[in-house]
Amino acid sequence: YQLDAVKQCFSVMKRYGGFLLGDVVGLGKTVVGILLIRHFLENAELLGRPTKVLIITPPAIKKNWVKTIRDFDTNHHNQIEPCVTFVTTGSIGKITDELEKEVDETEDGDEISVKADNYGLILIDESHNFRNSDTQKYQAVNDLIGLISPTPFVALLSATPQNNSPRDIYNQIRLFQRNANNSMLPNVEGGKLDSFFNAQEKNFKEARAIPQDTEEGREKARKIIAEVSKQVRKCVLNDLLVRRTRTDIKKMYSAD
Repeated sequence: YQLDAVKQCFSVMKRYGGFLLGDVVGLGKTVVGILLIRHFLENAELLGRPTKVLIITPPAIKKNWVKTIRDFDTNHHNQIEPCVTFVTTGSIGKITDELEKEVDETEDGDEISVKADNYGLILIDESHNFRNSDTQKYQAVNDLIGLISPTPFVALLSATPQNNSPRDIYNQIRLFQRNANNSMLPNVEGGKLDSFFNAQEKNFKEARAIPQDTEEGREKARKIIAEVSKQVRKCVLNDLLVRRTRTDIKKMYSAD
């Protein structure tokens, strides 16, 4: 099931510039991410991208990424580790609009050099940490992606891509759907991603504002939110999101 996810994610990434992997906790998104990195590196030249990968991860799970990459590199002639640079979520805000900036990763004392012109793929783990476009870390990542030519592919990994409202999803996918009013998504009318999410956000907020002290009010709010969810799923997530639950795996891969 992880190999199938790699195939699906890679296909979506080539078509739309990025993807969201939303498998639930415990299904191995790190393994899928590493397999996808290897597949990207093997095909980077054909894709016209540099064989360099930036992984942005919370400090607490960086060691797991490093260990898993080394496990996959053991006795394998195509080494992943030399092609990967790590930066932690807390440190990304220190990257400026300069072409090269040294970043001090204070949690482990390492210093790395992040070059804005040499990444073919940027993978963001726990991407819901970048759901708010007003934060310094979001703006730093967004600026970094904007500096790189050609625009790098962006892989987003999160079991919970929406925490507060549909705007969370919009802000994350904007990292690879760079032109909000001329998106490549076939089910967004006119490609106007910004207008689509503005409308869904408006409906979502109206539903949340409905008084919940009566069953009628609760039912009205539920119906509106269900319709918002349906529209976001149908028009956006069906094309960009790869997500399986444990129940899905048991059902679809029972013979494995």
